[in-house]
This record gives sequence, structure tokens and C-alpha cells, in this order.
Amino acid sequence: MSPQIFLFLLTIATYTDQARIITTLKYSTFRVSPKIVHGSPVSKGQVPYLVSIKEPSVNVSQAKKLWTNLCGGSIITPSKGRTSTSDKSQWRIMSKVVLHQNFNFPLNDIALVFVDTPFVFSETVNYVIPARAITDYPKTCIAAGFGETQHGSNTSRKLLWTDISVLSRAQCDFWWEMEMNDFICTNSQASDVGAGDSGGPLACYGTTDPTEQKGKDLLVGIVSGKNFDKTTLFTRVAAFDTWLQNEGQTSIACICKPSKIVLSFAIILSYIRLLILFIFWS
Repeated sequence: MSPQIFLFLLTIATYTDQARIITTLKYSTFRVSPKIVHGSPVSKGQVPYLVSIKEPSVNVSQAKKLWTNLCGGSIITPSKGRTSTSDKSQWRIMSKVVLHQNFNFPLNDIALVFVDTPFVFSETVNYVIPARAITDYPKTCIAAGFGETQHGSNTSRKLLWTDISVLSRAQCDFWWEMEMNDFICTNSQASDVGAGDSGGPLACYGTTDPTEQKGKDLLVGIVSGKNFDKTTLFTRVAAFDTWLQNEGQTSIACICKPSKIVLSFAIILSYIRLLILFIFWS
């Protein structure tokens, strides 16, 4: 069985009868609260690799809970299972979590979350290829997620995407006054990620990375954090290529943001289920 992997963070609210589960989001079946500053609603199939891991936050009734996003991810490995044209919700159980052994935020801000069963790929559920070459990327890439539409504002009810201005490695080193090889820095003056987007994807195309496929996004970064006096930081995916290859080969998995999940995962045992939400649009 080929591993499936993920990487991104959203803030989403949804009702369900389950305790902790993994599923997909279809249309407006669930209540959502997205957050991208100066973003636009995504089109159908635009970011089919985007996922969300959720936990219950409010008991609406004895039978229903209000779910909010814990962290997110992106599918990063192809499935050897069947494909489908259906946009039905897909529920999966978390089977394993692997934090980077040297995680100490913001350093090594990456984790793998494994699920028990392959997802069925379709036009709206698919994987994104992770970058493997440490290089400068095109000046404009994209980010997507469920976050604040303005800094400190209320959340949006639609999954949003926005162009992100990417800085060179030299510019990143200059702004932070240190070597930043494990990070990607972006300029947040025009558009940006907001609260609730942590763990989400930074995707580019037209790169020099040999693994990029024509017409497909390349996953280059994970939303990590920001300093309003400097830049927004993304964990550089290519810097962890060896770690991903070593840790992600045995099962279906997703890459997530450990600074958001480390405490919750300490109490999540094999009998507890989490919710991962794939995004579907009509």
C-alpha cells in the first residue's frame, strides 16, 4: 500500500455525531470558517490536496458536536487504490502520528499523521507533489486555507486562496539576520495567511525543482508563523525530504503542524478518532 501524505492548517467548524473522526468536506454540508487575508474563493478542484484535522469543541446536543479545526495538511503521495467521480465525504481513522524528532517551534515544524485506509481520488480529492530541491521559487505562489480575511477580523465561510509574494533565500537571511535554509519567507504587505491558516500549503508552479509535473502545483512550504515586523515564515518542505522519505513509506499519512497538535496527540490513543476534511466544491 502506497503512503498518502498531507500538509496544511485550517480553522473549520462542523456538526457530526462522531467523537473524533476523519472525513471529507462536501459543498456546504458542514459549517466552515476559513481565513486568508485578501483572498478569493477557490474553484472546484483548485486545491484538491487540502485537508483538515478536527476535534470537537462544543456539545450542541447529546447526539451532535461542533467541530473546529485542530490542524491541516496536504495529500502528498499518490494512491494505488481506485479513483472515483463521486464527491461523497470520506471518513478515515488516524492510526499513527510521527513528530519530527528535533521539533522545537519554529524549528523542524513538521509532523506526519497516518490514516488507516486510502482515500479515493477524484477531481476534487488528489495529491500534491512535495518539493525536493532547496532553491529559490517563483516570486508569486499560492496559499489556501480557512483563516481570518483581515488581521484580527471574523472568519470567512468559504475556502479561500491568495497569491503570496515569495522572497529569495538571500532576502530571507537578510530580514531575519541569520541563515534560514529550513524556511521560506514571504512578503505579507499585499496578501497573507492569517490566524487559522497554520499548517496550510504554500504551492508554486514553474519552479526549477525536477520533481515538479507540468500543470500541477508543487508543495514547497507549510504555514508556520509570522513576525509582523519581518515576514511570514513557512517550513521549507524540501529541507525535510530525507525525513519524509524515511518516515512516510509504510502507510497512508498526512503532514501536519506539530506546534498545534503535540498536546492533543498526547491524549489521542488508538481508539480515538480524528477528523480530516477534504475540500469539495460545486
